[in-house]
Amino acid sequence: MTLESLAVRCRKASLPGSPALQQARGQAARRAGPDRAIGGLRVNGVVPGPIDGTEGMARLAPSEAARDRVARSVPQKRLGTPEDVA
Repeated sequence: MTLESLAVRCRKASLPGSPALQQARGQAARRAGPDRAIGGLRVNGVVPGPIDGTEGMARLAPSEAARDRVARSVPQKRLGTPEDVA
């Protein structure tokens, strides 16, 4: 299983290396999936939604207004919590 990041979709200068690393990890999971399926293994790539109180959200949405915009953009209309992904 790989854990990916929304930073791949939200390119910002403040996160220069993260998107490239995350894209590489996602590609590795997509390419490994069919190969491993033959042996009965499953490969999953998980991309959690925006999580409040994380360094990534502090950089991507530094203001309360920005966090509100992000929250309105997800189906649950709220930011995730660290407990949601623990």
